[in-house]
Amino acid sequence: YHAITKGYLFFATFDADGQFDPEDLERLLEVQIKENSDIVIGIRSHLNRVSEHIINFYGRFKFGISDPLCGLKLYRSSSASKYLPFDRLQLVGMELACRMVMAGCKMCECSVAVRPRRDGSRYGQSFGGELKILRAFFTTIKVFGLRSKVNKK
Repeated sequence: YHAITKGYLFFATFDADGQFDPEDLERLLEVQIKENSDIVIGIRSHLNRVSEHIINFYGRFKFGISDPLCGLKLYRSSSASKYLPFDRLQLVGMELACRMVMAGCKMCECSVAVRPRRDGSRYGQSFGGELKILRAFFTTIKVFGLRSKVNKK
């Protein structure tokens, strides 16, 4: 909310576990400028959990988003402000992106490298972490449904 209230043109989500290179944020901004998109979503080079593969399959089918759980996303503030709050349903950071895409906002994607974590995952590496992500997956289905509503271009 800070970026929007201060009048910034863009804001980003950037996971704090050290997996992303800050230079990839610059690449997302380059894609945004080139494509004039409302949201640019990173596509990670590899995934850590089985549940992430499940959500990615659903994300591609339902929203046209290859990696909805990617913690590196760039948003146009004026577009995103219409769909806040950011993650009121606790969908592991994918709610705002899903709402924007469902509303017809222009979305682009950009490959990003993933480094080994410097800090632990807030969801943990255990079965419990998988369950937390799967809970978000089932909530997403409950809120957005199963059928694809995104016009594929």
